[in-house]
Amino acid sequence: DVFALSQGLGSDIITDFRKGEDLIGLNPGLSFNQLSITSSNNQSLISVTGSNQLLAKLNGTPGTLSAGDFISL
Repeated sequence: DVFALSQGLGSDIITDFRKGEDLIGLNPGLSFNQLSITSSNNQSLISVTGSNQLLAKLNGTPGTLSAGDFISL
């Protein structure tokens, strides 16, 4: 699966992300370098650096995301 993220459209909750199988797609205007990825309560939180806009919560993936999990759309 590819889970698409965009700025300005609120945040998503992703419950079935499988590392190595699924990808996170970044819509135009977003790049991996703009993201802040933190872990909290067995979740990875993906935010836009600077604005702290939360883009997504990934349940069950604490601290395991890397650039290889993202693609540009």
